[in-house]
Amino acid sequence: MSLKTILVHVTSDEQSCARLKVAAALSRKFHAFLDIVSIVAEGSERESQIEQDVRGICKECSYSWKILEGNHVEHLAERSFFSDLAIISQTRPTSITHQPAFDDPPLYLPEKLPLAAACPTLILPWNWSGATPAHHILLAWRHNRETARAVHETLPILQAAERVTILTVASSSEHPISDVDIAVFLDRHGVANHCLSEISHEGDEDDVILRTAREHECDAVIIGVQGSSRWRDLIMGNATGALLEQTDIPIIMSH
Repeated sequence: MSLKTILVHVTSDEQSCARLKVAAALSRKFHAFLDIVSIVAEGSERESQIEQDVRGICKECSYSWKILEGNHVEHLAERSFFSDLAIISQTRPTSITHQPAFDDPPLYLPEKLPLAAACPTLILPWNWSGATPAHHILLAWRHNRETARAVHETLPILQAAERVTILTVASSSEHPISDVDIAVFLDRHGVANHCLSEISHEGDEDDVILRTAREHECDAVIIGVQGSSRWRDLIMGNATGALLEQTDIPIIMSH
């Protein structure tokens, strides 16, 4: 199993170049094909600049590039059926002054695409410099199908990492979650890892995840997102404010 097709979201926002640079680096690392989807308004002034960026940044990669109009989530979700990883950016923080363009990415894209996509979604911080992430990965482990699926779907990324830290988070009312089985599973797949356990108070799992990732200098977080119950509420509601709105660390989400 490997990354063979990477879906890249390109539009009028200034973070398109960062996404292209990360995608190109991953393409070279995994010998992957880039499916570049540019979603812009007809006659956009950025169209020629986007073409220049794609041809310049991806010149050493195998790629296709198509220009589409319409709903960003729907187009990307459809292309994700044939991809191993999708790359988008975090929504710009509301504290940053910005003159919006008609074809800017919708504000809800990072919240909705991971739930709609058929492959994991890599969400880059809005001001990401373009460096390739996932050298030291924090795996936010919970004992459920979605997290197990996230591990299976991101195995090529985990295997290529220099180090993986497994974080099990349990609330103060829960029994500690065993991390032995997942550590053994990853070890069998050649993934170097070590385990941590944290106790969280109600509703602050996201804070624990980000704090731990920063303390251990991780440059990516992998997390599984449930399609119902409180974890979906975290993503769609106010909780993953910490993960999706305040993060300065790339996050890989799988549903």
